[in-house]
Amino acid sequence: MPVLPLIDLLILIAWTGLMWSFVHKALWLALGSTFTVLGLTPYDFVLGGGVCLLFALALTGRTWVKANESALLSRSRLPLRPAESYGDAIAPEARSEAAGVQR
Repeated sequence: MPVLPLIDLLILIAWTGLMWSFVHKALWLALGSTFTVLGLTPYDFVLGGGVCLLFALALTGRTWVKANESALLSRSRLPLRPAESYGDAIAPEARSEAAGVQR
């Protein structure tokens, strides 16, 4: 199932809700009375729009990560080195302790 139309729909719903909340609040101020649409106030439309935008952002991020996952994993893998080559990076005190040599 393609995800892009779902993301576009969520963004459209969010911006429609945000615009309606501004119009609704302007009507409240202009008419001097409070009314609700389907029991929802302008604040409810702002919250709904924000949730839709956040969900669209999360879905976009998941889609991007899934599409680029193999390239990111192949780039992050380093070739394995034998254990002896790590001996140069260990301090001499730690090397002697690791070998069981006591002072």
